[in-house]
Amino acid sequence: MRNSVSCECRTGAHRFGPANACLLFAFTVLILNMKGRTINKRRAIVRPANVKNPRGGLTPAGRQYYAKTTGAHLRPGVKKPEKQMTAEELKRKGSFLRRHYATPRGKRLVDAKGQPTRYALQAQAWGEPIPRSMKQVRELSRKGKRLLTKSKATGAIKKPRRSRQRAKQA
Repeated sequence: MRNSVSCECRTGAHRFGPANACLLFAFTVLILNMKGRTINKRRAIVRPANVKNPRGGLTPAGRQYYAKTTGAHLRPGVKKPEKQMTAEELKRKGSFLRRHYATPRGKRLVDAKGQPTRYALQAQAWGEPIPRSMKQVRELSRKGKRLLTKSKATGAIKKPRRSRQRAKQA
């Protein structure tokens, strides 16, 4: 079967031609939709429906799902006022703001309906105002840089230095 493609079901073991459909995948989608779960059709990942927070970021269930699938440990965004943050929290928030807003790469802040996109809403998940213009995006980036320099100035977080002998051996 030259024009056959793999099925989008979770196993990926089924094959079908362009005119046919995988009934097992269609049945799986039907069952999961009845149970309140969503399916990402591109990767066929089954995830709980309440993963994304509508106000930006992930819900606790979303962080738990991400940890289960990737093994990473995501923590919620820091929403404290700047004066109450520890050096580690300053570093986390500063690196988040720099990573996401220093080079926007043409990401849109508003969708076709005039609603803020997930890219814009993620700032709200970290206690920042939703950026409405590129000027506000640059302002968030500058704030991230300021937070990073402030966290380094406290001296509480330092990278472990490698000895010169270890560096020569490597």
